[in-house]
Amino acid sequence: MNKAIFFDRDGVLINAPVVNGKPKSIKNQLDINFIADEDLILKLKKFGYFLIVITNQPDISRKLISKKFVEVINTIIKNKYCLDKIYVCPHSDLDNCSCRKPKNGLILEAKKDYNLDLNSCFMIGDRWRDIDAAEISGCKSIFIDYNYNEQKPNNANYTVKCITSAIKKILEIYE
Repeated sequence: MNKAIFFDRDGVLINAPVVNGKPKSIKNQLDINFIADEDLILKLKKFGYFLIVITNQPDISRKLISKKFVEVINTIIKNKYCLDKIYVCPHSDLDNCSCRKPKNGLILEAKKDYNLDLNSCFMIGDRWRDIDAAEISGCKSIFIDYNYNEQKPNNANYTVKCITSAIKKILEIYE
C-alpha cells in the first residue's frame, strides 16, 4: 500500500482571491501566484508520498469558467510542483455529487488509482470541506487557518498558518 499527500488547490498551492472574507478561484491565468515552496514539496516525494490535488471547481458548473481553463491552470500547477495527479470536482452543491468535498469521492478514486492506505495519507486544506473529506476518508488533516469569514473545522489533526508550516509538520513526523 502507498501513501499520499492530498492538497487543496486554491489557498494551498496558489493564492486564492478573498472576497468578503471568503476565498474564490482565480479567473485568469495571470492571477496564478504560487505560495508553496517546491523544494519542500519535493522532500515529501523523497519520503515516498504521491502528491495529489483534490479540488472543488464549482465555477465550471456555474458556467463562470470553462473546464479547459481549469485544465490549463492545473497543468501549470502540476508542472511547477511535480504533482502526480489533480482530481477535479466540477460541480456545485446543487449538483449533489459524490466528488465535491466535503464528500470523499475523489479521495476514494485516488485510493483506487494509487493503491493508497488512507490512514497513512494527509490532506492539507484551508477550508472545513477539506478537513471533513479527510476525516471521513481516514486521512490525517492539516488545516491552514487564514481566518476566513466562514465555518472552521473542529476536527483537524493539526492547525497551521501557512503551507510551509503544514509541510514542515509532516516532515517533522518522519524525519
